[in-house]
Amino acid sequence: MIYKVHRYKYYNKDRPQDALFSYDDKSGYSLLGYGSNTSNPYTYNITQNGHEYHFLGGFPGVTNYEDGSGITVLGNPSSGVLNKFGVFGRLMHENGHWFFGTGHSNVGMMGDVWNYSFDPWEKMKLGYATPFVSNYLNNGFEEVFLDDISARTTNGKYILKVSIPDTYGGEEFLLTSNYKISLWDRTMLGDTAYYNINTNYGKGIYIYHNGFPDYPNNGIDIECADGLWRWVQNGYDAPDWNPTSYTLPILKNTEVIRTFNDNGIVTDVTDPLNQNAVKDGLDVRGKPSYVTTDIIPKYFSIGQKGENGTGCGTDRIFTNSEENWTSREFQVDRWDAWKQEYNEIFSPYSSPSTYIWNSTNSGTFIWIKDHNDQTNQTKIWIYRDGAFNTGGMSETEILAETPPSRPMGIKHEYYYPPNSSWCYPKITWSHNTEPDMKRGKVGAEYKRYYVYRATATNMSTIPDESNYVFLNYVDIPVNDIPYYVDLSVLEYDCADYDHIPPFGIEYPVRYRVKAVDKTDWASVFSDFVSTKGINEDGGIQVDGGNDNPTLHSEIPKEFKLSQNFPNPFNPMTKINYALPKQGFVTLKIYDITGREIQTLVNDVKKAGYYSVDFNGSSLSSGVYFYRIQSNDFILTKRMILIK
Repeated sequence: MIYKVHRYKYYNKDRPQDALFSYDDKSGYSLLGYGSNTSNPYTYNITQNGHEYHFLGGFPGVTNYEDGSGITVLGNPSSGVLNKFGVFGRLMHENGHWFFGTGHSNVGMMGDVWNYSFDPWEKMKLGYATPFVSNYLNNGFEEVFLDDISARTTNGKYILKVSIPDTYGGEEFLLTSNYKISLWDRTMLGDTAYYNINTNYGKGIYIYHNGFPDYPNNGIDIECADGLWRWVQNGYDAPDWNPTSYTLPILKNTEVIRTFNDNGIVTDVTDPLNQNAVKDGLDVRGKPSYVTTDIIPKYFSIGQKGENGTGCGTDRIFTNSEENWTSREFQVDRWDAWKQEYNEIFSPYSSPSTYIWNSTNSGTFIWIKDHNDQTNQTKIWIYRDGAFNTGGMSETEILAETPPSRPMGIKHEYYYPPNSSWCYPKITWSHNTEPDMKRGKVGAEYKRYYVYRATATNMSTIPDESNYVFLNYVDIPVNDIPYYVDLSVLEYDCADYDHIPPFGIEYPVRYRVKAVDKTDWASVFSDFVSTKGINEDGGIQVDGGNDNPTLHSEIPKEFKLSQNFPNPFNPMTKINYALPKQGFVTLKIYDITGREIQTLVNDVKKAGYYSVDFNGSSLSSGVYFYRIQSNDFILTKRMILIK
């Protein structure tokens, strides 16, 4: 086996036509020369002295095998001179053709977006790992402790295969735990830590959807935890890896998709026939019409290029301006991994969902429950819906035992009150679709969400991502687009500067939301959406400032007392209530013996939404109750103080 590496573009003087043919865009191929790989190659085997040898590049029945005896790696007009990572990755990929034949996958070593290690199917194919199989037959619930893919733990469960019934496709989800015990595990080629093998970015569970278990080339796909979307073209820009030679389409994600699945096959979403293609950020591709190569990665247009026009800019979390960050999400980034507190519910109602290749419900629910840094094991709970899987649980039972999936599609807009030139932040998002999100009576059903905000005093600092302040809950009719208007923040972009001499102080504002089911079980945070506020004294307080009533209804339709949040708490918690009509209101705290501890409200209140804080710093840990009474409405709820 010979490895032939060229510093730059290779040109075969004996075959000048090839420079304009199939290898003009390639920087690696699994032959010493061009040979027979220019048309319909085959893989064939030879048995000699009891060993089976695999060759690539010849045709069945031929006797000349030299074309299959090596690998060529070279730069090309797009890649330029290859660095050590470029050479290393291409050598591994081309060498992989000796193991796997001529086909390509979408991920793994044989992916067009390759990484430095085998994907789970490749490990299974070569016998490097045996999966632990979670079988769907008579298996309504299963708890699995998944070991790290590096195989440095002793449980022996390095790949979790969640199988799907043959009647629903015979497909499988392959889960691996990638927590960077090995430095070469899941390098973030599409992130701001480009080619940095020492980064902690990307830790978590990777979920591979295998649509064709026997031969998954072009049929295995990473289910990216940051969502599945419809994409449209939105202009052109120069890619950061070649800012002068050509431009690529700017592609924008629009509608979030749940009950559907992308098949992982590369399509040109800039083609009018493929507009609104359903893809995740890893699968979506685009190319201008004058580029004739098969695969041109899309370019994430948001943000400036890195230093000297290269690299991936600044991490979005650490900047207040989207002009200062960018991403090559098509090459794997940290948001592809699933983990608790980010995206932990993979279900028929999440995005992406457990729907199979033909967009049929598999009845599978997977909860990334917990990760233990000491044992390097991840606890995973698997539920099977009995409507799709023999011996499974009812969907109602599964939903009652799991929190809602992560809210998706959060966006920022401007809200202008009637007859006003001032405006305020308005955030919108997509409804969660879990059936147990619905509250209220038939015909008047609504869904509940918690809204949070984080700020900083000026644009030279960023909001504290660990300190989002609860603003309020909102109840949204099931057929309306969820939204929230924050009347305590004046938008910088549409402020009436004449009223705030000398123009006021700019400050950053971020929002996140959580979905809340009818048992008051909240999801993890959504992604954040950001804007800029303005105020003559530096804006609202960093700890949250004053909240305003939701604008979804000027007058609540019914009395409500929400579950305190957070719960358990230490020492502060917030209690929200709603009054459909004016009345005398009392809100009191009691201990577990029924002894009154504190009166929070004891006054006449107009109809509307209200919020009150309770400070339990002077109390001991334990169970407490809060009770509201207004007119004929009386309700008591329990809360827990933990110190």
